[in-house]
Amino acid sequence: MDPAPSIAQQPLKVLLVEDNEHDPLAFRRSLNKGGIPFACEEFEKAEDALGRLAHQGPGFDIAVVDYSLPGMNGLQFCHEAGRMVPLPTIMLTGVGSEELAVKCLKSGVDDYLIKDAQAGYLELLPLVLQEVLNRRAEKAARRKAEEDLSASHRLWRRVLASLQEAVFVLDPLDGRIADCNECCRDLFGFSREELLGQTLDKLFADQNSLKQHLSMVRRACRNGHPARSEFDMRRESGEPFITENLVSLLNGKDQAIWRLVYVVRDISEQKSAEQERERLITELSEALRKVKKLSGLLPICASCKKIRDDEGYWQHVEQYIRDHSEAEFSHGICPTCQKELYGDIFK
Repeated sequence: MDPAPSIAQQPLKVLLVEDNEHDPLAFRRSLNKGGIPFACEEFEKAEDALGRLAHQGPGFDIAVVDYSLPGMNGLQFCHEAGRMVPLPTIMLTGVGSEELAVKCLKSGVDDYLIKDAQAGYLELLPLVLQEVLNRRAEKAARRKAEEDLSASHRLWRRVLASLQEAVFVLDPLDGRIADCNECCRDLFGFSREELLGQTLDKLFADQNSLKQHLSMVRRACRNGHPARSEFDMRRESGEPFITENLVSLLNGKDQAIWRLVYVVRDISEQKSAEQERERLITELSEALRKVKKLSGLLPICASCKKIRDDEGYWQHVEQYIRDHSEAEFSHGICPTCQKELYGDIFK
């Protein structure tokens, strides 16, 4: 529904259904006396007024309807008109009773006035018109706020469901879980119903991790910025695993902390891969440390075949190679040297 018109700013469009030839004039005088600018369209029969609503659209801000009408009465009109348009309505009646008041409410009437013999109702009419319009505007505003809130909640649930990490929404006052997504169940093994209203305490593997978690949350609240850390947590089965946790703040309109968003990501596989990588690097480094390779130009004596080291000392070939590699020597005598050294023995 469009917002209620401001009587002080624009003419009030009134649908008047009244069969008494004198009352429409009194009605106009009442609104003029009350300082209400208006444009009024009058009908003596409810059927004609319904035809106007059906064929030409609403076009009215409010309807004022007499209860006693020829043919269809005022209550029947309100019932039928309410099925067409959400039109604020005031009922005018010559006789007031509790039974009639109940019937008016059931038919969607916003208020009703009793036509007293002294015409005092005409003094109240401008005030009741504005009150009815204000109530309708407030009702429409509340309905829109509820619809917006419901839409926001649905969007929030969809966002939570789409995330691939466990997300907890915590009350900042006591740390209890106000909401969580399905990934929390997949990661920890507890159902959403089991988690709601509980704290995160039972999800940590030990007291040290729990203390670190509480310290991180306090730090985020104190600084007003997200905080991140790694923890040892556990599943419902008791199986421990390593997580990376991030806590962020949701602030209300007054900038006070409204909720804490606590995201948990399982990094067990990542940690295992890092440990395996470190192990391989250590083993490789140890292997390389043991490997010694000779390369480049070696200054060697053309006569005795000694080699000069980096410090300028001359060493036998086998000594130099032993110091600069993993090679070991096993001595023997080649055939040529056998003849030269022990020729008489091997004849």
